[in-house]
Amino acid sequence: MEVKIVDEKKLRAENSDRISNLPDSLLIEILSWLDAWEAVQTCILSKRWRSLWTFVPYLYFDFADFGDDAECFNNFVCSFLRLRDDATNVCTFTLKYSVSDDAEISDLINPWILYALNHKVKNLEVDLFGKRCGCLTDCLFTCASLKYLHLNCYYEIEPNIVCLPKLRFLSLYGVFMPNDSIEKIISGCPSLKTLSMHRCFIAMMNGISFQTIKSLTIEKCDFYSRYDSPNFDISAPCLEYIKFVKGWGPSVT
Repeated sequence: MEVKIVDEKKLRAENSDRISNLPDSLLIEILSWLDAWEAVQTCILSKRWRSLWTFVPYLYFDFADFGDDAECFNNFVCSFLRLRDDATNVCTFTLKYSVSDDAEISDLINPWILYALNHKVKNLEVDLFGKRCGCLTDCLFTCASLKYLHLNCYYEIEPNIVCLPKLRFLSLYGVFMPNDSIEKIISGCPSLKTLSMHRCFIAMMNGISFQTIKSLTIEKCDFYSRYDSPNFDISAPCLEYIKFVKGWGPSVT
């Protein structure tokens, strides 16, 4: 009977890092399941991993990962975007940030949002927790690649131009839309199928038309009519689902 002598050290070396032997595309896919802070830390594993994080198309920035250290978080996001591979587009960009009551961070976060827009982002989620209002960049509403947009922030939205040809899902929480901004937004989204608005402050005329909407959710929104009308009309010929929880303002018919 033939006896084989196994070199245990060689065997361990061959099996020690099978993950690193996977193709780049698969490793990048694995890193896409991590948030940005975790993805960056993989650069210390080996030379093979040193720059893989710079090619990840799914970017998730969470302020909670930094123990409420605003300066550390801000520096990290700025450095991450500066060092990231500039030729790699962004598929999903998620930002979660807790804003102190005395902070004005529009000038800080708008460049981050612009980075995502300039890299053809498809899915954009912005959650800003706090009470301070500001203004988001108008470029947010002229992004040809955007398909999914979620905004949870006490910010004023009054875009000059709205052109979101591919947007299919829009979720708004806590935003203030003055001067019939909602009509302008809806008319600039010809592919919109799902609209969800929660605790928003909405100025409008006596009615609004949702020509392409199939799913509509309106929860505890405050509506203001320039004509002080006791009600306003919603026209949605393609509607398949609606949820309405009354807030303050005129009745809906």
